[in-house]
Amino acid sequence: CNPFIHTEEARQSEKTISITFETIMLNIHKDLATVASSWCASNGVLMGARDLVSFVPIGNLILEPAPFSLYPTDFPKDAFDQAYQMGKPFNHIVHMGAQSDWLMDEAIGTASQGDPDFTGKLVDLAKDVIDKGRTQKVVLGILRSDYMLHNKNEILQVELNTIASSFGCLSSKISKMHKELDCGDDDELPVNNAAEGISKGIATAIEEYQKQYPGKKPVVVMVVQPGETNSIDQRDLQFLLNVKYGVKLVRKTLAELSEC
Repeated sequence: CNPFIHTEEARQSEKTISITFETIMLNIHKDLATVASSWCASNGVLMGARDLVSFVPIGNLILEPAPFSLYPTDFPKDAFDQAYQMGKPFNHIVHMGAQSDWLMDEAIGTASQGDPDFTGKLVDLAKDVIDKGRTQKVVLGILRSDYMLHNKNEILQVELNTIASSFGCLSSKISKMHKELDCGDDDELPVNNAAEGISKGIATAIEEYQKQYPGKKPVVVMVVQPGETNSIDQRDLQFLLNVKYGVKLVRKTLAELSEC
């Protein structure tokens, strides 16, 4: 009996098993990716296509699946709950800051000096509104706060978006995809109601507006950029508002608004 031969046979056997397992898992990932891409196409998780070389948008009529994660990303529950609970306090801070003339001059005014073409013009517009007097007492903020995980269980805020809070509708669908395709533990996957929350917020603002101006039938205007590749995410909100709340939303570029 030669122990060396048996050892080599065992190694070869382990190598064969390892390769087979890796191959099986690779095929599973490929099959799941194919099904997931089909799911995204069937459920409207799409974006406007871009040229593969220049990356220039081809147009809104040619669509492709939006980027998505095949599996949900692991995230500590305590850190997730902390970020969720900080939503309302941060929203309150942003709202109070937007009403503060001092903050406009001392904090944002300083930042506008380094960015006169964008932040500077926003500050000038805000000051113009303040000088002429605010006519609207009810305001709606649609905010998205971005966090990154730090030291395994801490969260650090990266930014708080007050102008471009996109992917609310598409992200809700991705959460649904993860559940329907069994890409993760259903008991551990949090519910994503971003699309419902955004549409309900806008509908509530419309309701408050109609209380101020009885008999008026307002329309929501979404300011978009020319050649917008994220139009499907925006259209989802448009259709949801119309079907569920009877609220009309139109998409207009700044150039189109200037001609109204």
